[in-house]
Amino acid sequence: MLELYRAALSEGGKASMGNKSNKSLNIAVSPVSIALALVVVSGGVAGNTLTEILNVLRLPEDLAVAHSSLTSLHRNLLGGPTSASTSDSAAAVKVQIATGLWVTDQLPLKKEYEDHVAMYEGRVVPADFVGAASQVREEINRWVSNQTSRKIQEIVPEGLLDKDSVFVLVNALYFKGLWRRVFYEEDTDPEEFKIPAKGEGFKTVFVQMMRNDGMYRIGKQNGFRILRLPYKVGGADDCRQLAMYIFLPDEVDGLAKMEGSLTAELLEESFGNMCDNYLDKLLLPKFKVASGLKLNQSLKDIGMKIAFDWEISDLSRAQLQ
Repeated sequence: MLELYRAALSEGGKASMGNKSNKSLNIAVSPVSIALALVVVSGGVAGNTLTEILNVLRLPEDLAVAHSSLTSLHRNLLGGPTSASTSDSAAAVKVQIATGLWVTDQLPLKKEYEDHVAMYEGRVVPADFVGAASQVREEINRWVSNQTSRKIQEIVPEGLLDKDSVFVLVNALYFKGLWRRVFYEEDTDPEEFKIPAKGEGFKTVFVQMMRNDGMYRIGKQNGFRILRLPYKVGGADDCRQLAMYIFLPDEVDGLAKMEGSLTAELLEESFGNMCDNYLDKLLLPKFKVASGLKLNQSLKDIGMKIAFDWEISDLSRAQLQ
């Protein structure tokens, strides 16, 4: 999914550069969400349209194998205790993946495709884009808000849908977790932190820095270090091993170089070579992330072109003739 990360990051960088305020932007990228949205589309397309999507996802042309891989990922993310009686249920990581497809009521779909969407716990909703596009937008936003505990209030902006809209595929991932080793509010103080300056170079600002200590898994590569911060899961029957991995360049201006060096092989090697180390002082800035990205052009740039062309895309596995 590294290519999806790069595509989204590229679009995020453009959004950051186009930001009219003087504030630097934090960018949230979820390759899992993008991949799950594309695999839902893949169940309804054929020919070169399907080939391009599978190539972007780096999945085999054998659809049974491809869907097995993604449904397994989907289940693993949602896994863990389902019983409210689990002793640690209140502290468990909460993951919700919401997938919805709003399709013009002028385009009847095959039941086989609706079953494919349901395999990813998605829903298919007929929509009147011609006469009620604004109401459809409100319905989508309301549904996503409910699915994400009201953290995502507006996934479809005003003006995006109109009478020419055919279908809208929505995928939202909601994650809430507690650190296994908690950062306490009383151990948070202002500390110096460097951010990109307007124009060139860097400037020093003061941010609220969380402080902790203890045993952590750490990895080292040429030019950067990796820190693993595990989340607390829901009990003995929750087998998920969820964690945040923080990549820290050795040089203050080394972020772009580090990102450019990342490959799937390097990540696998880096994660495999991490070791437990005791840190007597771990500092992590408090941060907030909120971003919205249009990935149409970025997905085209990495090879997914036909799906965005209504005239030549092959939807024969989804659409009733």
